[in-house]
Amino acid sequence: MKRGPKSAASLALVAPLTESRPLPPEDLTDDQQGEWRAVVRRMPADWFPRETHGILKAFCRHATTHRLISYEIDRYEAEWLKDEDGLKRLDKLTAMRERESRAMIATARALRITKHSQIRPETAGRATRGSFDGRRPWDTDEDRRA
Repeated sequence: MKRGPKSAASLALVAPLTESRPLPPEDLTDDQQGEWRAVVRRMPADWFPRETHGILKAFCRHATTHRLISYEIDRYEAEWLKDEDGLKRLDKLTAMRERESRAMIATARALRITKHSQIRPETAGRATRGSFDGRRPWDTDEDRRA
């Protein structure tokens, strides 16, 4: 490396920085590719180097499967719970959703895309200081009026 001031000619050789975000793999479904794009777009351009793509694929699959299972649970009607088969089906669906939730959280943590992995506890505490209005989540409206 040369010492001293850089010439205009040597500075002209600097390659421009380009923002290159990884494209979703073709083996993902359209919904999974949409999830990939949403996550990649939300994070800095260099957040997902090649070695993280497998984990990101897993995250996208878990997220879309979680959505699908949640949709099925949301469609569930109370009358279906009157027989044993309906209860078993709901139990199976909720267990599947919990499994997908855990896997989704684990992959998100591995990718450091959760709020928890991006902010220090002290910073989070300062950010929320003063936001408590005295109401507890389990209080009913009557409790809050009293």
